[in-house]
Amino acid sequence: MRQEVRVLAIALALGCGAAVDVDGQNVVADGPPGGDDTPRVTLEDPAAGAFLPEGTRDVTGVAWRVSDVTVSGEPAQVTAGSYAASLPLVQGLNVLEVTGVTDAGDVLSDAGAVLAGDFVTAQGPRPRALQLHLSADGLGALTVLAGDFFSPASLTKQLEALNPVIDDGDTTVIIEDVRFGKPAIQLVPIDGALLLTVVIPDVVIGVEAEVEDALPFGIDLTLSPDIEADELLLVAELALSTDGQGGLQATLGELTMELSGFDLDTGLLELVDWIFLDDDDLADTLEEQLEGAAGSLQPTIDEALANLDLSTELDLLGSTMLLEPAFDDVVIDSRGLSMALSINLDVVGPEPEVPGHLTVAPPLPDSGGDVLLQLSDDFMNRLLFEVWAGGALDLEIEMDAPVRVLFGAAAEGTLALSPQLPPVWIDKEGGSRMQLGEVILDVDTPGGTYGDSYQVIMAIDAAATLRLSNTSFGVVLSDAQIHMRPGPQSADNAVLIESIPTLANTFGVGIGIINGLLSFDLSGTLGKGVELSDIEVRRDSSGRGTALALTSDDLLVLLGQEPPPPTFPKGLAVPVPASATVYDSDVEEPADGAEGWICDRDDVDATGNDGTWYLEDGAEMRIFGTGHVVYAADGSGVEIASSGNVVYAAPGANIRDQNGDNWILVTDPLTLDLTNAPAPGCP
Repeated sequence: MRQEVRVLAIALALGCGAAVDVDGQNVVADGPPGGDDTPRVTLEDPAAGAFLPEGTRDVTGVAWRVSDVTVSGEPAQVTAGSYAASLPLVQGLNVLEVTGVTDAGDVLSDAGAVLAGDFVTAQGPRPRALQLHLSADGLGALTVLAGDFFSPASLTKQLEALNPVIDDGDTTVIIEDVRFGKPAIQLVPIDGALLLTVVIPDVVIGVEAEVEDALPFGIDLTLSPDIEADELLLVAELALSTDGQGGLQATLGELTMELSGFDLDTGLLELVDWIFLDDDDLADTLEEQLEGAAGSLQPTIDEALANLDLSTELDLLGSTMLLEPAFDDVVIDSRGLSMALSINLDVVGPEPEVPGHLTVAPPLPDSGGDVLLQLSDDFMNRLLFEVWAGGALDLEIEMDAPVRVLFGAAAEGTLALSPQLPPVWIDKEGGSRMQLGEVILDVDTPGGTYGDSYQVIMAIDAAATLRLSNTSFGVVLSDAQIHMRPGPQSADNAVLIESIPTLANTFGVGIGIINGLLSFDLSGTLGKGVELSDIEVRRDSSGRGTALALTSDDLLVLLGQEPPPPTFPKGLAVPVPASATVYDSDVEEPADGAEGWICDRDDVDATGNDGTWYLEDGAEMRIFGTGHVVYAADGSGVEIASSGNVVYAAPGANIRDQNGDNWILVTDPLTLDLTNAPAPGCP
């Protein structure tokens, strides 16, 4: 009797179009959705691949002839063949998975990934994308760039603008050219400015002097003397600011100059020097004139900054990425120099119709070490979005042997990768993670474990760190959490469905397959043989960026400059190798990579590049190439007519740097160790 009543109640309910729950299953008078009576669960709203705000969200879908329905582990309310649940969406990728159990005890599921957060259109620059702090030591790297302002050619141009430096009616002095050794430049941060100190050694100023009625019978005297000084000291404050249009502007303050060890050599008798051109008077006049040259240096600085172009192009898996930095802010205090740069970037390609990329506030300014770079998570999200939007992640890859094993391929196979959502970069428990959702993976595996072809859809959540090396800049993924489900094309592939947990776990272990897709090739960018040190990468203390601690040498490399040579140990004899060639006569050496031991009273002209030279007492050489390294003992001499060379010199060596763009390091003492030198060697 009880069974009859139960059946009658169901019949009445169906007749009235009502929904009832029978043993945890829902029956609807209007029949199953779509007329399909097969037990199932589906995720309907939000749709997979949606962009949503953070916060609580209703999740709904179909739950037909199933019980114990949950959404991401939370029980759902089931009514009339549909379910509903409220779930919190957190910033980043959220995988929504609905499950239900059939009468037979089978667990059915459906899933989809959505992005949650604040989104902004991928247009224009991202503010404070990169923040740079240079300590007092780190500022030393910028002095290499400042050296361009103090080259012989540059200063000659500035001083020529002062001509005539003397014109008192009787005597006229005109500067013709300036020669000097490599300047020593120092930048010291003070509140609001950089204190610039430049010491220019071995100064030779060529002048033309005309003295009226200097000789009998009213004959004028014309002289072409050299004005020599041991050093020229320049001191000025340099203020930096932005120009409001993304550029830098620098203002040079009052310039003071002092000539030390000044001497005037006319080539005539000292008496003539004293009568017509007094050394001290001329030195004072030149200093006064040079101090007034700050105004003429300012246009040179303005022109250099106006021509400063930090934009670049990178090749990204066959696509071109354009990066255009601009200066947002500059702050100088006693701790150092801080600069914030916005960056506009774009990958050439069609624009997807989505709200934009995930955005977060930039990190708070920080400092530490010589150089600290802070890269904002906001910029990383823009970068990853552009990579995705430009189609750089839509790839087809031929499987190699390890990958074939991973995906159950036999002798051959290909992967077609198509992410439906852009990768995002978020902070999670004090670490950075990269998330990539709704990745459709079409796998072609003829004769493979899971059939000739199959399709899976993945969501990836992995720990992510930045890597900067001599050859690449990119992202390294590890500790991956993989959610995988069969795609529509493989919904009936029972072997695949059963193996999904194992396949997902295996892919998580082999996450390195993706690392190569997230790397930018820098080969050749830093220059042959130029290397970066091991760079410390850590999460920014604000949790909104990644900090990279660099040395001053690293910054030079990234600025396209060669770092200074290593400091040569003092008091160590330099071994002459057995492979060195003995030069015991006057010769010209045009070969690149020469290795030479130059003997007493012998001269060598090195016209090639990248040589290594050992000079004995009395040896002489002239360098016309670049990349040479010279060890010069007491009494030897080196004349350099080119740039980019390094000379380690004993105090008694005579080094003449005509170019001014070479490294001269005085090492006391410096001797040659002939223990392994070639025999018979120098006489």
